[in-house]
Amino acid sequence: MTEEISQVQSRMAFHQGWLQIEAPRVASFYDQLIKAAKKQAGLQMKEAWLLPPITEDADVNLGTAYNRAEIDHARERCVAAMRMELGPMLRMRAVVEQPPPNQELL
Repeated sequence: MTEEISQVQSRMAFHQGWLQIEAPRVASFYDQLIKAAKKQAGLQMKEAWLLPPITEDADVNLGTAYNRAEIDHARERCVAAMRMELGPMLRMRAVVEQPPPNQELL
């Protein structure tokens, strides 16, 4: 489990660095998303360590959902920043990818 968490954190750090280079305006929103995710995951892991060990498969189910409001809000802001940053590029791509006009109509 520790290895999996390390790999996830490594990928997040890679994307943080990439965004800081390629899209600095987006990077701060991604940083906020990462902070919210780490905060929530840290709380969940801490709570899990305080529980007795699971001995039955049926005990693996959470039973109740975690509050994801902070993560959802940060993700929405990050996606909005990404759309604003990519907007001109996406519009240009749409124009370039348009099929040529129908030659028969000319």
